[in-house]
Parts: sequence; C-alpha cells; structure tokens
Amino acid sequence: MVTPISQSAMRTILERAQTHVLNLLKGQEECLSLLSLAHLIIIETYEEDFPYRLGGTCFLIRYCDMYFIVSTLHGCRNLNYSPEDILYVPNATSKFAFSYDSVVKGKYEYETDKKEDFVMLRIYDTAENRNALSQLSCKNIGLQKDVCLIRDVKDLFTRGYLYEWDSNAIDYDNKKILMRAYSTNGIETIATSQWEGCYWVKFINPKPDFICGHPNGMSGAPVFGLKNDGTTGLFGMIIEHDLISDKFLILGVEVLNSALRQDYEPS
Repeated sequence: MVTPISQSAMRTILERAQTHVLNLLKGQEECLSLLSLAHLIIIETYEEDFPYRLGGTCFLIRYCDMYFIVSTLHGCRNLNYSPEDILYVPNATSKFAFSYDSVVKGKYEYETDKKEDFVMLRIYDTAENRNALSQLSCKNIGLQKDVCLIRDVKDLFTRGYLYEWDSNAIDYDNKKILMRAYSTNGIETIATSQWEGCYWVKFINPKPDFICGHPNGMSGAPVFGLKNDGTTGLFGMIIEHDLISDKFLILGVEVLNSALRQDYEPS
C-alpha cells in the first residue's frame, strides 16, 4: 500500500531541498573567496642586487586571537631559506608585509615524518599588523565550525603557485613581482594515508594539462572544505604530490591545531 504525501508535506520537502542547495552554493562561493588567502612565497635574501626570490605557497589562518602564516618545512629546506624570511604581503598594491614574533615548526627530518612537515609564523601583535588583518577574513581553526574533517567533506578547494609558470617571476627592471595562481576543486577520491593525520586526495583536475611532472610549488597550498551542510572550514595543507597516482598528500587541519594547542593553550 502506497501512502500519499500531502501537499504541505511535499512543499516542506521541496523547501528543505531548495535551502540545502542554496547553502551548498553559498559555501562554494565562500571557499572560492577563502582561496585568496593563499599567497606566493616571497623570500627576503638580504642581497643588494637581488633582495628577493620566490618559493612555493603559504596562507593565513587564525587560532583563537592569534594569526599565523603557514607553509611546509620541506619547502624552506629545499630552497634553503629560513621561515622567518617569508614575506606575506596582504595587499598587492602595498609594500607592507607582516612581521612575526615566534615560529612553530614540526620535527620533520625523514620521509616518515609527514605529519611534522609544517611551519607556522605567528604575526606580531602591532598596530600595523592589526590594521592589515582587519581587512582580511580567515578561518579560526580553534573553532570546530571553522575546520572540515574527512567525515564532513562534500568538496575540496585549493590554490597554489607553480614554479613552472613563467608568470611567477620577479621583474627587477620594472620593480614588479609577477604572479599567477592555479586553483582547482572537485574530488575524485579521498582516503586516509599510512601517515597519521594525513590524507590522499585526487582532484578531478589536479594540475594544468601542460605540466607532465610534479606540480612543484603547490606544497603549502591551503585546502578548504565545503561541508555536507553547506558550511566551510580548513581541511588542511598540501605537502606532497604522488606522480604515479596523481594524488596530493594533505596534512590535516587537526595536526596544525594540535601543534598550536601545545604552544598556545587557549585561555
């Protein structure tokens, strides 16, 4: 026997479905907006003729009342620079860059230490830094609503800066830094990895078609999650790419949270 559905019940079902779709669309827009927090790493060299060079990707997060610039520790070592030399310029039209007062680093030494491959620079609490931060909106990963765990994922969004692109360069003659980001979303697979707190993610379009090897420079790129209910949160940070499977290894936000909690227990 089939029980008929009343018009009012059907209307309620349709309204809820419509609200859910609208929430997902709003969440997608928010994820795309959050990707603007990903920046090309500018490294201060202190050399007179060539005072700057470029690295991979970094991004901004909030933890309680503090703000941090986050990237990978292996990126610093591979390109031979100190994390404190990272310049994060919040406004491309300005020469202002954040200053830092402390650093949280993982204990990354060997290939088995994947969950230790991070560096987080705490932004110094000065009037200039506060003014610049007031113009930005970022996720507070100390709050549950602002993180996205694997069980919550509807979709993932990321943005990074690839070394192979000639458009990422320093033009000393014209005193300009040229940059072009690569963004993608749409997950084909997502799974836990053999390393605690890390996940393998394969995007439908993991890199531009003309790049046949590793998408160098994507390490340090933030990965924001669209959750099943339409809200958004930080899922983690790209730390590696596997050429055979074309998957990214992502350090989960819970690892970053744990490291900050150890050093800066919220009051």
